[in-house]
Amino acid sequence: MARLILNLAWLEFKAQRKDTFLGWGWIVLWPALQAGGLLLVVGVLRGDTGVTSLRTMIATYLGVLVWSTAVGVIMGNLGILQTHREMIVHIRFPFIVLPVVDVTVKYLVFLTQLLIGVGLWLLLVPHATWGLMLVHVLVFLVVFYLSLIATAWIVSLLGLAAPDLSFILPPVFLLLLTLSPVFHSDQGVLSPFVYYVNALNPLSFVISSWYAAIDIHGSGPQLPWVLLIGTIMLLAAAYKLTMVMYREVAKVL
Repeated sequence: MARLILNLAWLEFKAQRKDTFLGWGWIVLWPALQAGGLLLVVGVLRGDTGVTSLRTMIATYLGVLVWSTAVGVIMGNLGILQTHREMIVHIRFPFIVLPVVDVTVKYLVFLTQLLIGVGLWLLLVPHATWGLMLVHVLVFLVVFYLSLIATAWIVSLLGLAAPDLSFILPPVFLLLLTLSPVFHSDQGVLSPFVYYVNALNPLSFVISSWYAAIDIHGSGPQLPWVLLIGTIMLLAAAYKLTMVMYREVAKVL
């Protein structure tokens, strides 16, 4: 099954943006434009008048990468079972791999984008912390991939139960992004509203864990232990739930 997932994911990955003018350039350019545009808008709304530092810009880019990848997985898997209905109905295969393939493709794109961002980030942090930070980053990347798979399985079921989510969630995610630690990393000066929104938002917790791993505050890299434990529990529960529910889904599709 692992070979099937990797083969399908690699075929889809190679086909990404091959017909566009910039091709693979969009993979790096799009999140940079998104981060820069949102950083400008949020800065204007907050009344910032100073020049944004290079460290802030790269940190924002790295945060947007994680956020947009997670949101892309959520939005992409809301309708994945309906999209592949004919395949599920007429071809006998473990269609639980469909969300895993989608996650793997998006994750490969994410890693490509991340290499550039982390490379630039290493130029801004002390050399003495490189080794420890890279270890923590690798741990986070493994945990993040597993959490995306668990999320994709659950979301694929939610998409069948509530198809309208694909229209409701995009503006909600954009609003939550502007309130997230990507643009409000200083937790000590947050308004009560923003603080509680982030406290209840799982994506904000993922971003905080990511920023701790790359040592955005300069206090030393930290392993995402809570995220690791939570992901293992979520993955096990999501797998069991999905195996049970997918059998019922196959009967009604």
